[in-house]
Amino acid sequence: MSEINLTKPELKNMLKEVHCITSINYSQYAFSFIKRRTELFMNSNKIISDIDFIYKINKSPGFAGQFLETVFVPDSEFFRDAEMWNFLENKLLPKFSGKKNIKIHLPYCTGGKELYSLLYILNENPGNLNISIMVSAVTDVHLKRIKSGKFDYPDIKVSVKNIELLNSANNSEDIFHHSNKSYKVKNDFKGQLNFEVCDFFNNKYFSDFDIIICRNSFIYFNKELHEKAVKTITRSLKKGGYLIIGANETIGDPEKRKYKKINKVLSIYKKK
Repeated sequence: MSEINLTKPELKNMLKEVHCITSINYSQYAFSFIKRRTELFMNSNKIISDIDFIYKINKSPGFAGQFLETVFVPDSEFFRDAEMWNFLENKLLPKFSGKKNIKIHLPYCTGGKELYSLLYILNENPGNLNISIMVSAVTDVHLKRIKSGKFDYPDIKVSVKNIELLNSANNSEDIFHHSNKSYKVKNDFKGQLNFEVCDFFNNKYFSDFDIIICRNSFIYFNKELHEKAVKTITRSLKKGGYLIIGANETIGDPEKRKYKKINKVLSIYKKK
């Protein structure tokens, strides 16, 4: 089977059909990213054309779910950008000391590594017990994977260098316990953990979060979706709340957005 090379009109028609079936709009993702992920899906499922794709996605509802699963890139490593996790533990969380309730949101989750990295860090801060975490994902497949909290050895191996840079752990044995070839993060989280299937950027009822962690998603958005993402997150964040995005991501001009960047290197912002 020859490699597929979608044109913009072909991809546009396909994404329009996906939107009709799933209510999820991918048209504002960066063209190169969504094109690459769609072609990957087509090749792996022996789909030969945009017409063939549209036919199959309408014939089988499960096919649309498989497509969503392929498009979203699972978070790649535990404790990715370890300096951010150290900052969160040692500088940011202490600012909430004595606060009765802390609300944290992790939108657009896929694989669960961000969540369980966070739960481990929170486990190292037993004084903050009144914490509520919202985990939202676009598909129930993602949430099922996240809820299981199970990971394979390759997930652990790729994270070893990150773990070595953590202030609160010496090696992976401090963080994981395993049985039957699967690994789980050691944590004793006593707060409230909520899961929601939704398209975060099209929901208006999420609000009043103290911290939003949305890392390494903005890089896949085009200009319009990036703008929408920042506005949605800003609306969902309390005044004085903190936004954490990927190390190589930006929200644009912090002053115009009414944010203050609180670390010169890390992409961590405080809403004014």
